[in-house]
Parts: sequence; structure tokens; C-alpha cells
Amino acid sequence: NGIKDETGEPCTWYGLHWWLGNYNGEPFFSCRGMRGQYIAVVPSLNLIMVRIGHEQKPERVAHMPPDLFMYLDIAKAIAN
Repeated sequence: NGIKDETGEPCTWYGLHWWLGNYNGEPFFSCRGMRGQYIAVVPSLNLIMVRIGHEQKPERVAHMPPDLFMYLDIAKAIAN
């Protein structure tokens, strides 16, 4: 990843239009729309979550909207 963060360090949470994160110890990547639309992929869990939303919370947890993790929890529970 050649993208730098605001301090000039390599960015570990964003790359080439994908947000990069960690979900319960598993790496994942996601896309986010302006109004709370999400696509999140957790390859190790064989999990893809899609949310068509109408709003997005301004808060962030590790550069991610906190509700993204809630939707991943729901998707994982449904998949099991």
C-alpha cells in the first residue's frame, strides 16, 4: 500500500477505494457509500455483507462507522 496517512506514514486502514479493518481478529475490507450503504467482505469467514442505507453515523471506531460492526455481527449470526 503506497498511500500515506495524514502523518506521512503508510496507511493501514485505506487502500485503492477499499477501507481495511479488523473484525473480531479477522481482516476485512469494505466499501462505504455516502448514505450508509456498505459492502463488507471477511474472506476468512466466507462472509459478504451488503447494506443499502439512508444515513450514516458521523462517529468512527478504528476509522469505521460503528454500525458497520453491528451489521457484520448480524450477517455472521444469520450465516451460521
